[in-house]
Amino acid sequence: MFYNRTLKAHNYEWRSELPAHQEFGHHNHLNSHQRDWEVPCADVLELDDQFILELALPGVVLDDIEVTVEYNYLTVLAKRTPTMFQERATYLMKELPTTYMIREFEFHTDILPEQIEARLDRGVLFVSVPKAETALRIPVSAGTIDASMTYKNRAHKTEIRSAKEVMVK
Repeated sequence: MFYNRTLKAHNYEWRSELPAHQEFGHHNHLNSHQRDWEVPCADVLELDDQFILELALPGVVLDDIEVTVEYNYLTVLAKRTPTMFQERATYLMKELPTTYMIREFEFHTDILPEQIEARLDRGVLFVSVPKAETALRIPVSAGTIDASMTYKNRAHKTEIRSAKEVMVK
């Protein structure tokens, strides 16, 4: 299970350029106040052994993406470079992210931070977040046990007829 989170204060190298007060919402009017950062759209899929995050990062190049993990919090920070037209043109409509895109996710399942993988493909960042195994497979064998034997000796003298794996949680 995971939860979206609003961004908390982190020490990012780009942090000094971000606005001090972060407000959420959409701007659909040309005369509305434009902030310098956006929350990218994301899809989160859960599989048996991992989470898959898909984040829309239009206009972002690979070198301008930072993915960090702290405890069970995964943060994506992306910087969009302005196009060559932004300096000399007037916007009639502005819906694409301005400069920064920030999204943070909190996982309530143990994850394996050292095995997280991310790749950027055509403006979509795919992040694979493996789950930590919470169950241990223990082989169980069938056989007879002499009640007078010690535990250690019983384990060695057990007649194995068939074996199967049992999932223990």
